[in-house]
Amino acid sequence: MLPTTEKKFLNGDDLETNTADSALVSNLRKEVQKRVSEFDPTDPQDNTEFKGEAMEFRDLSHREVNSCDKCYLYTGMFLSFVFGAALPATFIVFSELIDNLGGSASSEDAILENVEAAARAAELG
Repeated sequence: MLPTTEKKFLNGDDLETNTADSALVSNLRKEVQKRVSEFDPTDPQDNTEFKGEAMEFRDLSHREVNSCDKCYLYTGMFLSFVFGAALPATFIVFSELIDNLGGSASSEDAILENVEAAARAAELG
């Protein structure tokens, strides 16, 4: 069930025998064959790829960082919330302005009259 490229690699078909790294590549191929020989991707109970303890986000994000990295992380998170809230805040602030753009036009006839008046003004101007 492997793609063609992986099959070639595991079979050693694409290895050049005259290269200096052929021994390294052969060892790598053997290691890959050993690790994938018993793996069944269709088995939902097979967790061989995910052995070990589960880690929380804090453990992953703070493992090898210094104080400057933490400052960048928290500043970026805060500013992403601020900029994400900017568009809805704009809608709230300018909603009354947008509502008043129509003036007193609350029916289709009033809107049609406003459009006709604007068209007449454009013809005269």
